[in-house]
Amino acid sequence: PPAPKEVIDPTRRVAHIISEQKRREKINGGFDELKSVIPECAQNTDSKATILRKATDYILLLEEELRKYTDLYQLEAGDPESSLEGHERER
Repeated sequence: PPAPKEVIDPTRRVAHIISEQKRREKINGGFDELKSVIPECAQNTDSKATILRKATDYILLLEEELRKYTDLYQLEAGDPESSLEGHERER
């Protein structure tokens, strides 16, 4: 025969439900904040998975733009060697 189920204290159960609701609110708040800073998500009602994918795409785009501007700055500052990292120099 199956073991008898433990009787859960109603106060503990309510506390658990409240803490779980707070956890979900924090997660949803984080997604709302993420949506507000990602141009492609600002006006959409995307799923959480789509928001994460778009956030990743946006971060990769920003990283590429940063590399581009860093290279441009280094060229203008007279440091062509550092802008050629990862590329073969032609001689």
